[in-house]
Amino acid sequence: MISNYTSIAPNQQFKIGFFFKIKEEWYTYSSRQEGDNLPTEIVFKLPVGFEILSEEWPEPTIVTGKTDNQDEYVYNHNFVVIYTLQAPVEMNPVETINASAFWQVCRSELCTIGGAQMNVKINTGKKEKSEFFKLLK
Repeated sequence: MISNYTSIAPNQQFKIGFFFKIKEEWYTYSSRQEGDNLPTEIVFKLPVGFEILSEEWPEPTIVTGKTDNQDEYVYNHNFVVIYTLQAPVEMNPVETINASAFWQVCRSELCTIGGAQMNVKINTGKKEKSEFFKLLK
């Protein structure tokens, strides 16, 4: 979990990115997966006044399910999910964006559930781009 800014101004829009590294021969399900397999999910706990404006998921690969022959939406390569957030006018000197991610990862007939708790601390005051600014356009 990264931000494109290390410091944000009041009422500023900024981006948060989640990088998923998928090992060769493994895959995980997209956020729009339906049925028995669990979709990848990201849940935020935002500071007061912060708002999610948009989310961008890469286009998944569509494969035929092994058990029911229905379409499944998967990622079988590394991918990033980008959220655009809006900061409020009034903020604390340092704000923490918290998120939890949950996923099901599979290889052949073997599947397992995974999850992670993450956070990014962002200073407030004036805008300062992070080293990840160009990655989260």
